[in-house]
Amino acid sequence: MNFKYRFPLFFGKFEYQDGGIMDNTHFRWYTFKSGRRLLEAHGFRVVSAYASGHFPMPLIGRLVPSAIRRWIDRCAARISPGFFGIQLIYVAVKD
Repeated sequence: MNFKYRFPLFFGKFEYQDGGIMDNTHFRWYTFKSGRRLLEAHGFRVVSAYASGHFPMPLIGRLVPSAIRRWIDRCAARISPGFFGIQLIYVAVKD
């Protein structure tokens, strides 16, 4: 994939177009924000949205107690769900 698409993807921009790799008919990718927009565009009201994920600590992770690692993971996913989130969870109701 050329850098014309890589840079926007790196910065969380997954905007679909009429053609090319980001064609509207391709598999859907979404960010934390665009996932909410997708639900709202289809008549849902998002009641709650959050991410579960982890903060990468490859070298010191084994030295940090697990309770502290879990706390850091939750904080990282809350501060930047689109970057640290592995699962994006939306609770939505149909309006």
